[in-house]
Amino acid sequence: MVMNPSFLPDPTRAQQMDAHMRHGLSESLRSVYAQTCAQRPDLMQTLAPVKMLAARIVREAKPLPPPLYTAYYQLVIALDAAPDSIAEKVAQLRSVATLLDEEPSRFVEFNATGLGGEDRIALYRFALDNDPTSPFSFCAPQTDQSEATRASIERALRLMGQATPALRAEFDAMVHQIVLAAPGNEAGGGRFDGAASYMLWGALALSVDRPQSDLARLETLAHECAHSLLFGFCVDEPLVLNSEEERFSSPLRTDARPMDGIYHATYVSARMFYAIHTAFASGTMSEEQKAEAHTLMASSQKAFFDGLVVVDQHGLLSETGQSVMDAARAFMQSHAGEPAESAD
Repeated sequence: MVMNPSFLPDPTRAQQMDAHMRHGLSESLRSVYAQTCAQRPDLMQTLAPVKMLAARIVREAKPLPPPLYTAYYQLVIALDAAPDSIAEKVAQLRSVATLLDEEPSRFVEFNATGLGGEDRIALYRFALDNDPTSPFSFCAPQTDQSEATRASIERALRLMGQATPALRAEFDAMVHQIVLAAPGNEAGGGRFDGAASYMLWGALALSVDRPQSDLARLETLAHECAHSLLFGFCVDEPLVLNSEEERFSSPLRTDARPMDGIYHATYVSARMFYAIHTAFASGTMSEEQKAEAHTLMASSQKAFFDGLVVVDQHGLLSETGQSVMDAARAFMQSHAGEPAESAD
């Protein structure tokens, strides 16, 4: 399915991406059942729930619980690397699928109560902390931290809806769950504002550890939603063709990064600029917020154009990857130097 690579928020495209993700999961589950049973007829009964889940996804056509995607990936990995655990992974998939019978919660805490047990916590960790070169620790938040962060997110979402309703509608179409988490304290673990994963489609994890202004929180939401948008673009082909082992000097981080990471960071910087620029243009900001907006936009502009230099010099992009980045480039070039008004 060819997606419109336009840079501007597009709620219809976001809905199509969500539907495409569901359809792709259903088709993959059907393929897993058919191909595995053809090779291993003795697993037909074990895998029967996989076939039934594939049919249910199509029949009900509604947003899926994010950990269902993660459980699917773990099953696929087991089929190839750990065949003795196939029954366990099918049982896990079946357990997560019971969430389809529950009313989904937009906000959940990263703890056993919020996610549904230690096994579910392990699924979220598997999906979100999957870069050994940049590990993150996701821990249970304190109640007061969660309440304050949730209130902050809700204010930022209201601001998003008022200032840039298309971005809010796009966000709502792709983000079905916001996971509130605290960072760990162990040595070597990275701090985070937010995190998203293609293996946890529909969910964002946001840190309760960093209080943010409403504008900064809006920027964070736009940032993480942009990662999800890029995941949606790369369902049928990768955006970046560079080897995952290749590392490049990143202007956005102190450590060398794979091209896919630099590509993502560059693109999401443009979406961060868009969110704050649109809020600025709405004319509803106080003088203090205008000054903050200038600082945020200048930072995003620099991050985008610095990252773009690396992508242009070293990136091997697919046709989709090139089209998506070119659209961001055109938008950012058309707004270079904005806003013109002084923040003083």
